[in-house]
Amino acid sequence: MDKIVVFRIAWMEKYDGKTADDVPMGAGKFVDLNQTGSEIYNFRPCQGRMYGFVEPGFTPKPKGIVIKKLGGSKHSDQVSSILVIWVARHPDTSKLVVVGWYKHATVHRRRQSPPDSCDRLRSDGKQATYFVEADEENCELIPVGDRFMEVPTGSGGIGMSHLWYLDSQIGTEFKSKLSNQYKLDFI
Repeated sequence: MDKIVVFRIAWMEKYDGKTADDVPMGAGKFVDLNQTGSEIYNFRPCQGRMYGFVEPGFTPKPKGIVIKKLGGSKHSDQVSSILVIWVARHPDTSKLVVVGWYKHATVHRRRQSPPDSCDRLRSDGKQATYFVEADEENCELIPVGDRFMEVPTGSGGIGMSHLWYLDSQIGTEFKSKLSNQYKLDFI
């Protein structure tokens, strides 16, 4: 069974690169201004793997992920066997909803560069980095019409941060809902 974390990203239909019909939205100033972000490739496979991005913060310098909260040691650069739940703000309802997940994922403390063979260029010409990787077979993107499971926000839920470690009573209740709705296993 995996530990679990929730990562908020921009809303897209496919997360297979930006196209005229699939532009990222609703994830902050950078995405709104540039109409791009590294999460645009979160569900584009490369050599049987998925590479996912979340923005843990950038001010005053790029931030990393606190993997200690996921069972990693303070000296580790990564932690494995994590269930990553990807969530985004629905453009029609403005509700934060589950858009997909990576099971049995590895979460890195710092931004990683993708393998050279992966086509992950953003429209600003920069390589899309990642924090999470998993085997393609363990990743699921929910079709747009089925993205209805709301994520708790505010006190006890996901707040202003794009990361939520489900470390509250509301988090425990949300884990139960995830398990019941999607048949996901975790500790």
